[in-house]
Amino acid sequence: MVQNICNLDSNASNPGYSTPNRPVIVQCIAFGAIFEPNNNNSTQTNSVALLQAISTIGGTVFPSSSSDATNGYKWCIGTLSQRQSKLSQAFINILDSSVPVSLVQ
Repeated sequence: MVQNICNLDSNASNPGYSTPNRPVIVQCIAFGAIFEPNNNNSTQTNSVALLQAISTIGGTVFPSSSSDATNGYKWCIGTLSQRQSKLSQAFINILDSSVPVSLVQ
């Protein structure tokens, strides 16, 4: 689905929403119990791999861990107040980027 959305609008067989001058960009944010450090299991590993694959298609980066100096903010983990703070920081960082943002549900 992400690939379809990111395809060029001129793609004859499966047009998407990207144009040569305005590619679709997809940012991934992880939150929830499965991303907590004490839950390092196959579900977390598979989930991180999926978010990394989606980010790659969308022209962004999803980090391997929350300790990543550049993109670690995309892991919204910790106590409820820490998650809220990190989620807020993630939205601010993404919205403050030089790229226009559209939120899609």
